[in-house]
Amino acid sequence: MKRLLFYQKLDKIPFLKTMAMKVIFIAFIGIHLPLLLLVILLVGFQITSDALTAVVYLLFFTLIASLITLYFLNKLIQPVRYLSLNLRCYVSGLNWNLPKVDFRDETGSLFRDVTSCVETLENAIQEKNDLYQMLSHDLKGTLAALQAGYHLHKLENKELSEEEQLKMEMVERQIMAINSLLYLYRSDENGILPDHSQELNLKQLTDDICALFYSALLLENKQIEADIPHDVAIQKDRFVLRHLLFNLIDNAVKYSRRNTAIKIGYRDGAFSIQNVINAADEADEKSWKQSTGLGQKIISKTALDLGCRLQTEINGNDFRVRVAFA
Repeated sequence: MKRLLFYQKLDKIPFLKTMAMKVIFIAFIGIHLPLLLLVILLVGFQITSDALTAVVYLLFFTLIASLITLYFLNKLIQPVRYLSLNLRCYVSGLNWNLPKVDFRDETGSLFRDVTSCVETLENAIQEKNDLYQMLSHDLKGTLAALQAGYHLHKLENKELSEEEQLKMEMVERQIMAINSLLYLYRSDENGILPDHSQELNLKQLTDDICALFYSALLLENKQIEADIPHDVAIQKDRFVLRHLLFNLIDNAVKYSRRNTAIKIGYRDGAFSIQNVINAADEADEKSWKQSTGLGQKIISKTALDLGCRLQTEINGNDFRVRVAFA
């Protein structure tokens, strides 16, 4: 707080309640200081001099007064520099330790507002961490236990009934959706994650993900028509690419019209997915189909991390997304 000592003393003067008044006060003293010094020199020390000498003294005292004024004006913005330093330290990862101040002017308001913003941000970060813990441990752990139970049942009985297969598929789809959220969280926290590129067969990867949507397609009589050559191989991070394809297909299945086909293809180095989207009145019939934009954010983030280019085309109710891998 030593850096703010001058400002604290100045702020205690009753008529200096605003930053403007403080600046005017220091400037007023600086303007009249040369004349005051000249009067003290001529009267106090009883020095007699001609007009030229008096002008030289005046210019000298003006220079001294200007330097003193600039020094104290610089001290006047010290609280702003102090606040800026604390903000940079906070952004770099250090704890927020700005002391509480009781300035009455705009600087005090700035200190209080910034502190309030940081506290709000800290609360949001804590809520985000709590959500991450809930997703990664509580919710995902429960679903993983169900998934393990189905796999164990399958190993013991060699074959699952159709109902059990549908339940297992829905559990795996929810686990994949949760993993996408966790990926988005980790990438926001740590920046771009390490690259683990490998050669992948695009058709096999797409078919594996499409298999997770069998029950969702069956529910509304939809189907997926995938036309990807068997020999298409791309060099990408498998983990990130799975999340990109999953969310593309998930959005297409979720928002397409009943009794329609979702067309998936690959041409000229680009993966494409096309579907007929619901009209607004049809989408409003089911509140769970209202878009939150989360899937779009995951798609944009994964495409960015993979170095892909996204292109969207809308023609009436026809919606197409192209992902250029090259």
